[in-house]
Amino acid sequence: MTYNPNIPQPGDDLSVSQGQILQNFQVSNSSFGVDHYSFADLTGNTGKHNQITTPIYIADPPTGDPPITGANEPKMYAFADSTNLGALNYSRGPSNMVPTPLTHFQSPLLPIVLAPGATTNVLDFTGLTYALGILYAVDTADLTNSRLITYFSWSTPFLAFRFDSLLGNSPLTSLLAQAFGNILQIKNVSAANTFNNVAWALQFDRIWT
Repeated sequence: MTYNPNIPQPGDDLSVSQGQILQNFQVSNSSFGVDHYSFADLTGNTGKHNQITTPIYIADPPTGDPPITGANEPKMYAFADSTNLGALNYSRGPSNMVPTPLTHFQSPLLPIVLAPGATTNVLDFTGLTYALGILYAVDTADLTNSRLITYFSWSTPFLAFRFDSLLGNSPLTSLLAQAFGNILQIKNVSAANTFNNVAWALQFDRIWT
């Protein structure tokens, strides 16, 4: 069923347009019910969001740029700054401030196994000019030897990552961030320990394309 904005027409008898009007009410209830509690909801939540789905923002006409923001009007939206990055949620402050990435990357639900000397890829930064953020990683069964909290920066002009550990005076651990070309990786630098329960999270603070 689709919504028909052209009914009722002047001169329509109710017997003619009743079915069309009923269909419009049904379509409106179903359409509004996507991400919202529907008009017909009886729980008292009518009109409230149940979730928020954000398809990639496309200007009309298309520009390839994020949405424009006016004074005192920040916006939240989805955008893809590179093919490898894919769609992330962003917040853009008033008056076209630099957009802030909101979505964090996470490792798969199943734990990652890293034998001594082994690596796992986090993200290929191809397509991004600059990026700033923090990489977290840990083996959930060995919190002492596997902690990783590293600030990273990526720069295309220098074709390089920069890493700075945020663990302070904590003992050195066996998981380290490293670069493999444009790819951010985690490496097990231990000579003997296999980590069987590794998980990581990648937090972006700023992205340039």
